[in-house]
Amino acid sequence: MDAFRVAFSLFFFFVSTLGVAAKNPTVYTVAGVLSGADKQALFEGAVKRIGASDILPDGVLFNSTTILMSPNPIRSALSVCDNLIKSQVYAVVVSNIRGNKLSPASVSYTCGFYDIPVIGISARDTVFSDKNFHASFLRTLPPYSHQVDVWIKIVALFGWKAVIFLHTNDRDGRSVLGRLHNLAEKNNIEVEKSVEFELGVTNLTHSFLTEVREAKSRIILMYANDEDAEVIFRVAGSVNLTGVGYVWIVSEQALQVHNRPDGLLGLHLSHQEEQAHILDSVKVIAQALSEMYEFENITEPPNSCGESTWETGKIFYKYLIKQKLSRGRTGRISFDASGDRLDGDYEIINIQRGGRRVTVGTYTPSKEGKHESELKLKNETTIIWPGGSRDKPEGYVISTELKVVTIEDKPFMWVRKLNPGENCSAEQKEVFCPRPNSTFPAKNDWQELYCCYGYCVDLLVKLAERVNFTFELHLTIDGTFGLYDRVS
Repeated sequence: MDAFRVAFSLFFFFVSTLGVAAKNPTVYTVAGVLSGADKQALFEGAVKRIGASDILPDGVLFNSTTILMSPNPIRSALSVCDNLIKSQVYAVVVSNIRGNKLSPASVSYTCGFYDIPVIGISARDTVFSDKNFHASFLRTLPPYSHQVDVWIKIVALFGWKAVIFLHTNDRDGRSVLGRLHNLAEKNNIEVEKSVEFELGVTNLTHSFLTEVREAKSRIILMYANDEDAEVIFRVAGSVNLTGVGYVWIVSEQALQVHNRPDGLLGLHLSHQEEQAHILDSVKVIAQALSEMYEFENITEPPNSCGESTWETGKIFYKYLIKQKLSRGRTGRISFDASGDRLDGDYEIINIQRGGRRVTVGTYTPSKEGKHESELKLKNETTIIWPGGSRDKPEGYVISTELKVVTIEDKPFMWVRKLNPGENCSAEQKEVFCPRPNSTFPAKNDWQELYCCYGYCVDLLVKLAERVNFTFELHLTIDGTFGLYDRVS
């Protein structure tokens, strides 16, 4: 009886599945919005070859239609409506024109309104990961924000425990900051300071980098585009923040500028060729379509921009982001829940004397098939650090400026209030020691001005001379040593 039930169940499943597939459309058109006629021909050829393969079920036709990407985002959106949606496309592959971020976004917005999946093959901005704006977007290359994963691996590999992060104050910069904090915490790395700067900044004062100079960490991570990086490098170089002892690990965009200082570390994403991404994206679409065809009731896409949303599009998107290619033209491919490419391959680049780019390591997917990657350096001695050093920087500096707090305690500490316009007497070995307005005073945050002198002051001065440090001395607000806080 049990064997009969199992056989009956399998028969019922087979018949049910066959019934779903039998009702589904047999013609599936995919579209390309591409940067050139050669890319259009490549896309059409890839679709034709897969249509003739055994990836799709028997009897299914796999067709293509393409248009050229327009630099005008409004024209791009209209072309999608007039030329693609009317062809009832199941998915759209979109490339980019160098320096134009708006046209791919307009294609994504337009198709997203009808839940038609869009696969980006060149857009790397973090905004495309936001499903509130790009609900049906996925991409075959990782966003710029994923560079943080490699940065943290580099920092951990060298044993540095704290970093400073410079970033733009826009959506991209804050997204990267959030990812950085999350990964740093998991790796026991402190983000000592994060310093924001305006996107498109044309001039920076030296005071912008004051926080960097005052920090203990000397490991600087910077997320910036090429224009902003050029300004920051110019200012940082003028105040010696790119010299011996510092480490700069920068975004891929920042690595391109002409005034990049020697000793930088940065990344270069491998396999960025648009042709390879076209081939991989078409294969991902075909695999997802084959799976959906077998298990889902598929409805046809809208044929005009006046129609309502397409429910099958939401289902198709879920099948797309589940796809994996173990040996794609651009390496191993898989996607996260936001549709972003995982398993990116990077080269670790070191800028050496004369601005020469030298590959000193790689970051590649592990061979075990896990969603992890391996960081491998060729040899640490091949890296040239800022200032021309071959020795790995310590990554931190011990501050030589101390803040000292005291109270009046005769005969060890004498205190004298200053009259208006009066200064402390060097002959009497007095040291300026004002009383602040707050527990953690800022500069010029003084309520009353005093001079301190006596045995403790003499000892402090001698120690500073012997150990080579400077100090600021001030009195407590309430004239007490503080309170003992009993912990139960």
